[in-house]
Amino acid sequence: MSEVIVENVGPVTKLTLPVLPKGGVVVIRGANGKGKSTVIGCLDAVSRNGKVSATPRDGTKAGTVRAFGVTIRVGSRVTTSGELEVEEISSDVRPDQIVDTGIADPARSEAARIRGLLRLAGITATPEEFQVVEGLRLPLPQEEPDAVELAKMAKAELQRLAREAENAAKGCDVRAEGIRQLGIEPDSDAPPVQHARQAMLDTAQHAEKMRTQRANYLKVQSQVDQAAPIVERADAARSELAQAQADAADIDRQVSALDGEIREMTVRRDALRQKGLATTTRLASLMQEVRAAETAVRLIGELASTKPVDQDTVEACEQDARAAQIEYERAVNAEKAAGNREAFQSHRAEAEGYRARATQLRETATHAINDVLSGLVERMADGWSVVDDVVCVRSDRSEHEPFRELSQAEKWLAVLRVVVRRVGGRSVVALPQEVWEGMDSATRGLVRSAAESSGVTLYVAEATDGELEAVVAQEAAPAAGDGDVWGG
Repeated sequence: MSEVIVENVGPVTKLTLPVLPKGGVVVIRGANGKGKSTVIGCLDAVSRNGKVSATPRDGTKAGTVRAFGVTIRVGSRVTTSGELEVEEISSDVRPDQIVDTGIADPARSEAARIRGLLRLAGITATPEEFQVVEGLRLPLPQEEPDAVELAKMAKAELQRLAREAENAAKGCDVRAEGIRQLGIEPDSDAPPVQHARQAMLDTAQHAEKMRTQRANYLKVQSQVDQAAPIVERADAARSELAQAQADAADIDRQVSALDGEIREMTVRRDALRQKGLATTTRLASLMQEVRAAETAVRLIGELASTKPVDQDTVEACEQDARAAQIEYERAVNAEKAAGNREAFQSHRAEAEGYRARATQLRETATHAINDVLSGLVERMADGWSVVDDVVCVRSDRSEHEPFRELSQAEKWLAVLRVVVRRVGGRSVVALPQEVWEGMDSATRGLVRSAAESSGVTLYVAEATDGELEAVVAQEAAPAAGDGDVWGG
């Protein structure tokens, strides 16, 4: 098809527009209210295979739009016939929505711009492209086609893992500090634990032996003191025993002598026998006292053979035992401190490992994920990139100039470059009136040159004082190097 006809649509009576087989720019001119926006809207809807929202011109029952192999009848209802003969561009994003996202928040605006650019360019991403950490599988949904959403999920998961690593590092720091407070510097002068333990046991055993000897000595001494009166009484008991034995022998003799005289001496015999019984009882008592005296003498002998242990000796041994115990505790603490220092250093090293992991994850979330997005964006056209979540383009001023800082004309030129690359030859793109009017002559020349070189027909609008018409733009392209936003 060599022309587009819009008839009886909105304020338009009839307008014929050329389709440029070799590409170029067609400018729709006319005064305000003549229907420039209506025509642009119809062309945009047709090129997107969308629905024309215009109404018939006042006083007519129906209007028609014949463009690119498609005929649209605009009446009480809109009908479409024919088949689109040009390449359709994305139906869910418009170039002007990329130039100005309409979102105040900078981060959300940049995310919307990246999403729009990728959709406009027909570039999709897979979750595998965001698996950027070796040995770590991020839980990304396989059915999610939105690269920006995938990047957001990947960043959120990496940040979450980074926070986990940081919390683990803090836990290691807390454990290390607890160990440090127990002591991690061993006493270099402390004896070996085994030697100190043996010395402690030896001195404690010796002190216990001295305490036992002291106690035994004091016990024997007490028994000796108690036995002294018995010894004194023993001599008297021996004398009395000897006398009692002599008396008993004499009585026996007398009894024997008087046996013949029993009848005459019965009363005397009985009395003597009673005295003998008493003497026998006394004799047994005296013998018991003698045996006690002999025991006391034996104890006195044992006391004489026992080496006396005074209290000073016992206290000195106990002091040695306490010193040995202190040395043993010192050795044990030194050994613990050495172990504590090793555990402290281990926890500190583990904490540093977790912090390094957290830093790596955060850097990955910041840079590697952006690199993935940047790689996707770069596939649209040479010169595009994403730096710190900001869409950038190469210009004659910077290798990575933020898109949002470009002039309006430069923004449109960069976006049109993506559109042209996307739709290719035998394609048409309709742009709002403010786009063309916002470009200076140099930018217009670049746009026309790009459209011609790619075989794309761009339809734009410009307000004038005349009637509605369509003319082919003739702006000269700038010299090489000017307006390098377009790129190679």
